[in-house]
Amino acid sequence: MKRTMLSVLLLCAGCGGGSDLDRDEVTNIPPGNATGTAASGLYTFDLYVSKCSGTCPLVNVGLSTLSTCDVGFRDEAEVTLTQSDGRIQIDSQDLLVTRMVGGLNADGSFDVGGYGTQLSGAIEITNRAKGILAQDGSVTAQSRTHAEGNVNGTTVDCTATYDVTGHKL
Repeated sequence: MKRTMLSVLLLCAGCGGGSDLDRDEVTNIPPGNATGTAASGLYTFDLYVSKCSGTCPLVNVGLSTLSTCDVGFRDEAEVTLTQSDGRIQIDSQDLLVTRMVGGLNADGSFDVGGYGTQLSGAIEITNRAKGILAQDGSVTAQSRTHAEGNVNGTTVDCTATYDVTGHKL
């Protein structure tokens, strides 16, 4: 995501993220049963906010007022995917959680997650994405991001759901 998306999504994640978005859960996803390194490479992702839930307020940060979640918002991200058999890692400076790790199965299904913070730790962010990485390099997934914390006296406990499509470059 570009800096615009970073600002918009700074707090965007979701309320009552659910146990599959707990920090321990998203940072301990097991490897899958895929073999090889064929999925490794540079990808472009299109992200579409399809749902917001929880406490997703407007937040004042410095001189800016940011929306924590907006259904219909679109952005794109460039990511590096690294496969080592059933373990995959997704890295991107365009995403709120800049590193996600998880599993890839032989059928192309994947499950990745990660944890990060914003505003010097005032906001904790977890992310989990599940989808399909096709043999032609196309990606379809659903990603959920949960942000929780307090910014200048405003409570944030917000979950955003993204529809993700992409392809290998």
